[in-house]
Amino acid sequence: MGKLTVSVDRNADLKALRKLEAAGLVELFGVSIEGIQDTKKLKNQEPPIAVWDSPLGGWDKSVWASDDSKYSEIERIVGRQNHGDCLHLERHIESKRDVFVTDDKHFLSCRHQLSEAFGVTILTVSELTERLAGSASGEGAL
Repeated sequence: MGKLTVSVDRNADLKALRKLEAAGLVELFGVSIEGIQDTKKLKNQEPPIAVWDSPLGGWDKSVWASDDSKYSEIERIVGRQNHGDCLHLERHIESKRDVFVTDDKHFLSCRHQLSEAFGVTILTVSELTERLAGSASGEGAL
């Protein structure tokens, strides 16, 4: 199994994820959303997707959304009050990474719906760790 690309939500246990990175199992990515500084701890950072009418989208520090942006549908599922999280998941989807890691209850409560709509895998840090341990021993897979 190759190295997984992992989008890290700002609330995830970065210490545990860094252990997986040090073991060569994952490559971690964050999204630099204006006003959120926590992601500076990650070396791989990307600007968010700029979505018209989002309070966190900026002209100068964003990547413009494609015409088929999934932001509106993400926002409908996750909730409009979670603007930053919607931008983060949009960037994850556009970047075609393997796993989105979070401990946010609002993401976890609708991850099956998000998986069906966008084909994304959303896991907690402990779930990712367990699955990687299982696949390393030949027992499981993502």
